[in-house]
Amino acid sequence: MTNPGRKPKSTDFDRRLGASLDAERVARGMTQSQLAEAVGVTYQQIHKYAKGINRLCVERFLDICLAIEVTPAAILREIHRGQPARDAGRAVLEQSRNFQKLSPHHRQTIAALTKTLAGETEADPR
Repeated sequence: MTNPGRKPKSTDFDRRLGASLDAERVARGMTQSQLAEAVGVTYQQIHKYAKGINRLCVERFLDICLAIEVTPAAILREIHRGQPARDAGRAVLEQSRNFQKLSPHHRQTIAALTKTLAGETEADPR
């Protein structure tokens, strides 16, 4: 029996949901403050959602999904399948920023290397 007036404790699902949403936010280059402003809460609250400290109601979950431009179904499928959130989100974002700082020649060289490592064998059109 639940105790009226007491908030339910967060669960492993809450932590995975928060981590998935946070990874999507990071992948889109959005800060917690930007997301908080878009959703109408404080950045501290967004942090608590991301860490699974506070539980998300359905309405807030939908608001966050709209703000980060991801479908709720995609997030829930990821969690249901037990796939980890995009842990590499921050690293990918940082790498992308650094990539833009390179000369065009170096960007082409790294892009070709990445394709090779990924197994794509497309011929160079040069």
